Amino acid sequence: DGCEETTTGPVLVDVPLTTTTVTSIGAAIPPGTYRRIDFRIHVPTSDAKDTAFVAANPNFAHASIRVEGTFNGTAFVFTSALSEKEELEFNPPIVIDGTSKNVTVQLDVSSWFKSGTTIINPTTANPGQPNESVVRSNIRASLRGIEDEEARALSEH
Repeated sequence: DGCEETTTGPVLVDVPLTTTTVTSIGAAIPPGTYRRIDFRIHVPTSDAKDTAFVAANPNFAHASIRVEGTFNGTAFVFTSALSEKEELEFNPPIVIDGTSKNVTVQLDVSSWFKSGTTIINPTTANPGQPNESVVRSNIRASLRGIEDEEARALSEH
């Protein structure tokens, strides 16, 4: 839209699987007024930055998202090849300056493995499994960009 772009990444984010933790994704952003953040969730490509990322994180060679845990006492690994561009709008726009405001990308991980109120076994959401599309939609819907003041207020309630 004729606006200046700033790029970073790729970034590995270790997200705790609790409902009370807000996970911050940090990036150096030049001063300015911002009305949105665009970012991609994607399987690493042959791009030099992606290649270096995979060298440091080999479990992500064919995955954009990886979750390890236990479900009903059984260990699982969930992976997704979700690839899409996300856009988070700010209204009003935020200003990054000498006093700096930060932006937090909030993930509601507690919603990922649910269908309505039913808990989904994560292994049934892996590629080719029956709950793949449900969890993929839940991941997309769980992303939210907020200014840090709002993030602090949310974590205090």
